[in-house]
Amino acid sequence: MKITACYIVKNEAASLAKSLASIQQAVDEIIVVDTGSTDQTKEIAQKYRAQVYDMPWQDDFSLPRNYALSKAKGDWVIFLDADEYFPARFAKKIRPLIKKTAAQGHKGVILIRRYDIDPDADNEILADAFVMRILYNNKDFRYEGSIHEELLDKGKSIHDYLIVPPEKLHLLHTGYRTSLSLDKARRNLSLLLKELETTDNPGRLYGFLADAYLGLEDADNAWKYAIMDVEQGRRPTTYASRSYRILLQLAVQYHVTLEERYQLCCLAVKNFPELPEFHAELAECLAGKENFSAAIMEMNKAFSLYHNYQGIEPMLMDEEMIKMAKMRKKQWERQNE
Repeated sequence: MKITACYIVKNEAASLAKSLASIQQAVDEIIVVDTGSTDQTKEIAQKYRAQVYDMPWQDDFSLPRNYALSKAKGDWVIFLDADEYFPARFAKKIRPLIKKTAAQGHKGVILIRRYDIDPDADNEILADAFVMRILYNNKDFRYEGSIHEELLDKGKSIHDYLIVPPEKLHLLHTGYRTSLSLDKARRNLSLLLKELETTDNPGRLYGFLADAYLGLEDADNAWKYAIMDVEQGRRPTTYASRSYRILLQLAVQYHVTLEERYQLCCLAVKNFPELPEFHAELAECLAGKENFSAAIMEMNKAFSLYHNYQGIEPMLMDEEMIKMAKMRKKQWERQNE
């Protein structure tokens, strides 16, 4: 079994070596597609014996990704961004994991958890999500979308996946550090708006547009596109819940009524019944309506989901939120006596 690592890069000299070092023991070849670096990126890649290919940047991330896939000779591909790396303790575990998966006859993708950390804030974890980074080298697997590109199988969403528990393998990602977030939001917005003018699937972009506008503190447009995204129902993509979170975050600013917030929470719970934080939000609305019995039941449901969560949609509830939720529940119990 042969494994190929793939990258697309541009001016990644500051981070590429760490990523390559984390993967080199696990792979048989490294493919790097460079879209116009002016620093030492290509030289660093060559030090790790990577095959480096030049490709002009065309405002479309899917093009160099697919070009890299076309050069991969491995049976399996690990496709990383230059600012992603595996912790050192996993160096000797990656190949056996893929080999075991292949022996089971799986020929789809492997989902691994990625933690977004901020090196500017002592590696604080900003978010986490399951991502498609390990895939069988299937000629029908191709990326689509100029940004936030999705891996598709003959143009359709991939449902043949295995989930690896994070204690067995996970990635760290430094691309959303505080010092870079505004620049990335501006770049993302520019590419998204360009794609919006030509795509025949604009619904794919609404959630990403809402997120980009929120990052640029443009609440009006963030609200607008989040509403458009929510109106589509749950989309078959990781972090499809993001637009619901944006609306709940902006609800106070827009003076949303209790009833409107309640309806939004009901919709979030309907589409994402596995996420405890939406049940906790709904519990708060029920308490606001002085329906304390229902609020207590809903919060208990949030607690149960939190302690037994195994979904792939990112869960943002944490122990601090649980402590606050327990305090709120005690208040409701007293008021319900």
